[in-house]
Amino acid sequence: MNVLSLCDGMSCAMLALDRAGIKVDKYFSAEIKPMALKLQKYHYIDKSTKYGKLCNEFIQIGDVNKISYSNGKLYFDDKNTPVRIDLVCFGSPCQSFSREMREERRVGLEDKVRSGLFLECARILKEVNPKYFLMENVIMRKEDEDVITSMLGVKPVRIN
Repeated sequence: MNVLSLCDGMSCAMLALDRAGIKVDKYFSAEIKPMALKLQKYHYIDKSTKYGKLCNEFIQIGDVNKISYSNGKLYFDDKNTPVRIDLVCFGSPCQSFSREMREERRVGLEDKVRSGLFLECARILKEVNPKYFLMENVIMRKEDEDVITSMLGVKPVRIN
């Protein structure tokens, strides 16, 4: 299975797939935060670590805003890689969606820096058109949930 994980953080999707017994051939991680990249390198790229053998190739591909997929090729960092993506995972930043955020800062998709990254993830998801996808986020305002539901074509499933 080939996985594209957007806004990947410390790559918990990789660990979850392993715990579910799902073997990963190539794992493409779109992430830019230095600490997350450092953790990814230590846990998944260094093959001598406990988790380093969870997939054949763990590939850091950078900024989700600079990724595209077309005609069976994943484009990132001036590279293109022919690959069929089976699973797209993402959890775009949620601060401005969260019902725990102060009302004046709970602006949903209007926050282009954080929650607006959902739009980039949705674009990439549409381009890839994988067999499976998983989006993780918080409980949010009904208006934002309705927009996301409409764009993804599925209703959310709440898991605690």
